[in-house]
Amino acid sequence: MALKSLEIGAMFPFLPEGREAVKHFDISLPDLVRGHSFERARKRGARRVLDALEGRELDDLSTGGRDDDLLEEIMAYLYSRILVSAVNDRYLTRKFTVSEAKLFERRLKRLNASEEGRDASADELSPGVRRILDHLRVKFDERDDGRISLHITDYLKIASLIGDKNWHLVQQDVREGRVLLTREKAFRILEEAYRFQLNGELPQTLGEALYREVEAEAVKIATIVRDHREKYEGTGGVLDEKSFPPCIKHLMEMTGKSENVPHMGRFTMVAFLHTIGYDKEGLISLFSRWPDFNIQKSMYQIQHIIGETSGTEYTPPQCSTMKTFGICFNPDEMCKTINHPLNYYRKKVRRLGKDYQAHGFKGKPAAEGAQDGKEEGEEGGA
Repeated sequence: MALKSLEIGAMFPFLPEGREAVKHFDISLPDLVRGHSFERARKRGARRVLDALEGRELDDLSTGGRDDDLLEEIMAYLYSRILVSAVNDRYLTRKFTVSEAKLFERRLKRLNASEEGRDASADELSPGVRRILDHLRVKFDERDDGRISLHITDYLKIASLIGDKNWHLVQQDVREGRVLLTREKAFRILEEAYRFQLNGELPQTLGEALYREVEAEAVKIATIVRDHREKYEGTGGVLDEKSFPPCIKHLMEMTGKSENVPHMGRFTMVAFLHTIGYDKEGLISLFSRWPDFNIQKSMYQIQHIIGETSGTEYTPPQCSTMKTFGICFNPDEMCKTINHPLNYYRKKVRRLGKDYQAHGFKGKPAAEGAQDGKEEGEEGGA
């Protein structure tokens, strides 16, 4: 069943349908930020921001409702953008864009299903989804066999943002300079393209008058953001970070910048840092900087890796495994002499003339030339 125009606007407020709804109902920014009629929309917009901060999945009220509810969904989105811009905190912005992108992908799939005809192939995209392609400037082509393809250069630009070994070019079906995609992967590409675009749009510039209207609520949210950080901050023990191998340093830098760390990279960091002395609270503190951080999910995964729920304390994978997963970064001369990141740390600490046990290592290091400890499979990352 085709969706009505206001439903499309509620699902994708950036499309003309969203702008036309605001124009049709003659809604101004002052109406939105202080009008009594939009109090519910403001509350929903603020909750949308806080749910993103906490990593909770956003409710989707963009279809099947009354026109008033659909209009409220559009205005809640606009108000949430205003609040994120007023707070003007990169940590919050990254959380918000990740959350919105995930909601965007769910809506794309629903739109595609609602427009899909009986004769559509397994990987065909609906006309409505093709409109989104134009908006995001993603140039998919559909082959005669119904499969979706993307030029290699465009694919690499977006896939590099995902940071997962399953998206490496060598893993893809490449023909005549184009990467063939399943529909599921096409949706994931669009999710990342939308996140990237939204991240570039925020924070938007707010006039002084508009900022004053939302200042009180923005200050409250900024306080929550600060408390959220403080809640998970901790030293995690004394560590000699100068002795970390290049791969761990790189993953730590990515985390510090709130960049997406691939699945196996997360597992490696948890296992490495735990083995050399990071406590559970320190790990949660560190990983709260990931843009898609979810406290319940992260705690479960960390407890599994450190042995609290699995009964096995995992150590990081060997260097050969890390190379396979594409998380061996910038190896130096010492890397040529070792086969495991823990051995690198041990050798570096000793080379610097420091006592090994005094720098956090809890257990016996891996013997040179031998596999260190027990490794988790691909599914075990945090």
